[in-house]
Amino acid sequence: RIKSPWIVTSDFAYIRLHGPGKLYSSEYGPERLKEIAKKIFKLNVDTFVYFNNDFEGYAIKDANLLKKFLHDLQKGGIKCWISLLKRKLI
Repeated sequence: RIKSPWIVTSDFAYIRLHGPGKLYSSEYGPERLKEIAKKIFKLNVDTFVYFNNDFEGYAIKDANLLKKFLHDLQKGGIKCWISLLKRKLI
């Protein structure tokens, strides 16, 4: 897989996460998500994160964990506004 650079080119960032192993169906887990949270925090811009690793149901679990880690980092001073968008499957 090609690694994307984390470069701020606007006043916001958009990050797509498809799973670290098997595309769309692998879990990030706490250690990877802690690193992602630190990177997001360092960007210092509004950041939208899209989890697309939902074949095995990991997207919501990973999103909630990332949300927790960003809240933990926020205690250091910078505000992070976090919301979790759940889609309804028909």
